[in-house]
Order: sequence, then structure tokens, then C-alpha cells
Amino acid sequence: MAALGKIRQHSVWLIVIVGLALFAFVAQDVMQSCETTANESRMQVGEVLGNKVSYQTFQEELEEYQTVLKTLRGQDSMSEQELNQVKDQVWQQYVLNEVIAKECAALGITVTDEELRSVIEAGQHQLLLGMFGQTPFVNQQTGRFDVNILNTVLSQYREQSANIPADQLEQLQALDITWTYAEKSLRNQMLVEKWQALMMATATPNSVSAKQAFANNNEIATILLASKPYSQVSDEEAQPTEAHFKAAYDARKEMMLQEVESRDVRYIYYQVKASEADRNALREQMNGFSQQLNASEGLADIVRRAQSQVLYTGLPLRKEALPRDVQNYVDSVNVGEVRRVYEYFSDNTFNTFRLVAKEQLPDSVEVRTMFASTEKADSIFDAINGGADFATIARLYGQEGEAEWFTSAAYERALTATADEVSYINAILNTAPGKVTRVAMPMSQGEVIIKVENRKNIVTKYTCAIIKRSIDFSKETYSNAYNEFSQFVSENQKLADLEAAAPDHAGYMVQEAEMTAADHLVAGIGSTHEALRWLFDEAQAGDVSSLYECGNNDGLLVVAVAGVNTKGYRSMEAAREALTPVATAAAKFEKIAADAADVASIDDAVAKGFTLDTLQNVTFQNAVSVPGFMRVSEPILSGVVSRLEAGVTSKLVKGDNGAYIVKVESKAPRGGSEYNEQSQMRSLTMQQTQQIQGVMMELYQRANVVDNRYKFF
Repeated sequence: MAALGKIRQHSVWLIVIVGLALFAFVAQDVMQSCETTANESRMQVGEVLGNKVSYQTFQEELEEYQTVLKTLRGQDSMSEQELNQVKDQVWQQYVLNEVIAKECAALGITVTDEELRSVIEAGQHQLLLGMFGQTPFVNQQTGRFDVNILNTVLSQYREQSANIPADQLEQLQALDITWTYAEKSLRNQMLVEKWQALMMATATPNSVSAKQAFANNNEIATILLASKPYSQVSDEEAQPTEAHFKAAYDARKEMMLQEVESRDVRYIYYQVKASEADRNALREQMNGFSQQLNASEGLADIVRRAQSQVLYTGLPLRKEALPRDVQNYVDSVNVGEVRRVYEYFSDNTFNTFRLVAKEQLPDSVEVRTMFASTEKADSIFDAINGGADFATIARLYGQEGEAEWFTSAAYERALTATADEVSYINAILNTAPGKVTRVAMPMSQGEVIIKVENRKNIVTKYTCAIIKRSIDFSKETYSNAYNEFSQFVSENQKLADLEAAAPDHAGYMVQEAEMTAADHLVAGIGSTHEALRWLFDEAQAGDVSSLYECGNNDGLLVVAVAGVNTKGYRSMEAAREALTPVATAAAKFEKIAADAADVASIDDAVAKGFTLDTLQNVTFQNAVSVPGFMRVSEPILSGVVSRLEAGVTSKLVKGDNGAYIVKVESKAPRGGSEYNEQSQMRSLTMQQTQQIQGVMMELYQRANVVDNRYKFF
């Protein structure tokens, strides 16, 4: 009983303790749930039609497309710019597929498996003949996609992968991924085509519209045009009011729509360059290597030790295969002579070279080749040299021995060449037609038997040992530049200070750009992803960033935010600068109209200072070109002329560049053109196809796309 009494005395505290324990238990689950949600949010690259797009989803799409490009192009690596283009292509295609899929689902449009299979079996779709026409699935005889080849290749991979060598398995795997992508792309494209066909059916041209379009294009008019440009009215005479700005804004409001949020950016990009001391040190090194090129041997080693951008292969090259600067000088140098060190500004290099040889050699050689082991080489060579058929003997040793054309392009792009390769190529180039020669291949423990059948296009070829070095800055120069720029940034952490101080420092120029998060790079400067993230994740209007290292490890960057343009319609005040010319033109038109209030004819207009011109062959389809000192096009005049009958004079017309009065002298059909309804209907159909593309873009823009790829890539 005593124990129960004590419990009753402390019951309130027990309730509190138990309540806190339960709260902690529930709160832990809530916190874990919030953390999971936050992590998921951080891993979203964007949003389309209200649906989140995860990093994993986009990365899988990106990797798939990269595999496809590597398979189709044989391209193993991409530059930063190329990779950014691929990312944009994948994103835009993903968004478009989602948008069209939603529209087609609402309309009940689908592509069945049977339809897809039928198109694949036919092999005539443009997608199969175009982008995927570079795959092994194409019949080499017909040049067309062949579903039988596709099935053979894929079944080999999918059913016999365990028995396929690793290198072939990798290629087949890439082909399998490529076809999976092709099939998916084909289904999406067929869906787009069905949607387009439905849209086209809603706007089919008819004979009435065809006749009207023909008349608009083929009725020509001769007019009298009285014009007065706004430039003849001074700004002091016609100051735009707020009413003018509002009218200009209302008329152009849709042009003020900000589809995505952007930043008005100010930035200074400073590219570090070699100092005079760096240049002198490199020139001294180059002079030393230039003297070494006079050596009779070891040219390849000298060029390699000099860290030349162009390695020495010892092969004779056509002039166009040499670096551009060497092409300019090579004919002014004698064989065996070394060209003194010179600077080539186009690629920022110091250069020197030795002309080792200058020969007349064939550009193309028809040649038969056969590899022979050391034990068999003598007998094979003697037999062929004695008149035996080359191909027949080659087949005895499991080789073809057929004649093939060997061209300069086959070796000129080689960065390096072994001694065996140099001997082999020189033997082909220097053997006369009908002759047989042999080249020892120590590395292969045998010889190559060569028979030259024909030689074409004898040209001058040059063998050059070239030393080409970039004029790069030293670590000390970069360190000094970094320290100076860093101090400048730290002392100017306000945009106004940054802009005011920049002119006092050589090379520090403030530049402007408007950027969105989809730009990948700041002002197109390489390796500026971190700066872009700062602009859109952290920065507010007026903020100045810290220093960023960028470019090709040679750039220093500071960025600042001059303004933030939120998504939606820009305010009239924000658009005031762009609207000023329009508002000013409206004020000047009112001034001209007031001065010409009593004008009733062309003659009256001329008396008021208007310029008179006679224009012929005016049509509705083309904007009227105003001659004389204005030399501008005024689309509105074409519409005015189309509405006026012959002999009628218009009222004062407000154009983009001036005020006008038009009198139609005559109208007549254009000679030599007859109405063809089928041709005109085809023309209108093409125009409607372009309009449907506009509808597709409108759907794209209304998909509420959120693009956060900059956070990841």
C-alpha cells in the first residue's frame, strides 16, 4: 500500500515522462520522414507537368543516349560543350515525350505493339533510315534497315552471351542498348506523327482559302507613298508620356513574358597569360632545342624531350598535313636546314623545325601485302619475284593478298609510328609499279612481302622534325595573378564598387549577360558550373561572388547579380528601356498627325513636308520597302494596300519607322501565274504544318517545366 501511495504522489511526473517518451518515438519517425522527403527533393533534376524528375531517371536517360552516340559515331569522348549539348537534347526530348504522351492520353491516341512491329518490319520509317541507318542492322546491298539482321544480331547477344569473347560482348551490348533506344524513340515518334495528323485534320485548307492566298500573292499594286520618318521629329518636340508607355506595354505584353527565372549578371573574366619573363625563358629553351635539331640522329628523342605538340614520326607528309605555320615556311627552307625559332600568333606557340627530306612520292598506291614468317620469307619472296601469282600464294597461308589502295590519309593523322611502321610505309611509297619488295618486321618476327601494282598522283612530300610549344604562363605568374585578383574581389564586395574599381586594373573588364539555370556555364566560359550554382542557389540582387578558377586552368572569374527576373510577366518599369523607342515613336506619330490634321490628299501631304515615292509590284505577302533615306520595311503598309481599291487614298498610317499616306494607282493580276488549286493547297498545308510546330512549342511552354539540372551537372 505504501508503494501504491508513492506512485500516486508522483503520478503527474510519470505521465509527463511517458508522454515525452511517446513524443520522442513519434518525433523520430516524423524527422526521418522529413529527412527522406528532403533527400528526395535534393535529388530531383526538375519537374514536368507536375511530375518530379529524379536524378537517377535523367542520368539513366543520359547514359543510354551517350551509349547510342558512341555506337553510331564511334565517339569515345566528348568535350564539355558537346556533353552539355547532349544533356540539353536528352532533357528537351524527355520533356517533349512527356507532353505529347499526356496530350495523346487525353485524346485516346496510342501506338500498339502490332503497329510498332509492322513499322519495324517494313524498315521504311525515316528514323530507321536516318539516325539509325549507321548501325549493322542495315542491309549493305539495299542500304535499308533489315529486321532480319536485327533479329540475328540481338539473338546472338541475348542467347549466346556466355560464349562470346569479352570485346565482342561489349560491342553487342552497346548495340542492344542502341536498339532499345531506337525502338523507344520510334514509338514516341509514331505517337507524335499521329497527334500531328489529328491536328492537321482540324485545319484542312479549302478552295476558298486557297483562292484567297493565291490572290494575296499574285495581285500586284502600283502605289503613291507619302512618308515622313519619325527621325524628322526631334525628341524635344515629342516626349513620351506614361500613357504611351502603357499602350506600348499592353500591345507587347506577351513579349514581356519571362518563361523561366533569369539573372542579370555582371562578371569579370581574367585570362592569365604568360609574362614577358615566361616568354623569354621559353624562347631560350626553344633556341637550345633548335640547335639540337642539327644533329644527324635522335630527332624523335629531341622532339620528345622538347615536349613538342607534334611528335616526330619520320614519315613523309603532304604539305596540307603539316601544321599551318610550317606550311607557310617549309618551301623557304632547304633540306637539312633548321628554321629559326618563330612565334605563331594563331595558336600562341613558339616553333622551330628541321626539313629532313623533300621528295616526289605517290599520294595513292595500289598494293598487295602478305605477312611471312622468318622461315618462309625467302621462299615466298623468291616465288613472287619469279612471277608466281601473289594472291594464290597468299591464300596458301590463310591471307587474301588482294590489291588495295593505300593513300596518304591512311597514315598522316597518326600521332606516333613504330620503326616497323615507318619501314613498311616507306617501302610502299618508294617501290615502283610491278616491283616486289620485302620489309623486315623484327617486332613481329617476320617480314611483309609487298608488291606495288600502280601509283597515282605524284606530289611533293615533306619529312619534318617539328618542335611546337605553347607559350604558357609559369606557376609564379599564375600565383601573382591569382593573388592580385583575389585582393581585388575581397576589396570590392559590392556591385557598384566592383564596376567603379575595374577600369583601374588592366584586363579587368566588367561584362554583362542575362542567364538562366539552363545555361550550364557562365557566359560560355569553361568550368564555371560552381559559379552558376552560386548564381541560382545562393545569390540575391546586388551580391558579389568569391573568386572562381575556371577556363582551361587559366581563368579567374568573379560574378555579381545586378537583378533577378522572376518567372512571369516583366513589369512595365522593368521593360521601360526596351519600350522607350516604341513609346517615343507613338509620341512622334501624334505630333506628325497633329501637324497633318488638315491633310486630305497626297499633294497635301507633300506640301506638309512628306516625301513622295512611286512603288510598283506591291503585294500582300511581302512587306513594303520604303525607299529613299529611310530604307526600311513596313509590314502594315501591305495590309493597307490590300484593303484599298484603285484610286482610293488612305488616312494617315502609323508605321514602325514613320507616318504614311498611301494612294493606290492601280491593281492587276501578276502576269505568268495561273491558279492551280492542288499546288496552292499543298502550300497552305505546309504553312499549317509549321503552325502545328508552334502549337507543340506552346504545349512545351505550358508544361510547367522546372529545370534544376544545374545543381547536378
